[in-house]
Amino acid sequence: MPTRPAFSELPLNKGDPWLSAWGLWGPNDELGTLNFLTEDVVKAATAEIKDGVRIGLNWTFGEPSRPCFNRQICEHKVASATM
Repeated sequence: MPTRPAFSELPLNKGDPWLSAWGLWGPNDELGTLNFLTEDVVKAATAEIKDGVRIGLNWTFGEPSRPCFNRQICEHKVASATM
């Protein structure tokens, strides 16, 4: 697996956004961190398969029309700490 440079060592080319890692894999790269998904990494990941269930991730925007899971209602409470 390729090694990652320290954050302070990331290449920053003129015109790149501040703190970006553009150019890390070369000027013509279009994959970014997907470059870490080498054939060896994908093959090793198959050891994690338990049931063989496949899940499609190619839905169009806005799909599914309703959630496929039970979402709990979140409640935000702010409390002050007394000392």
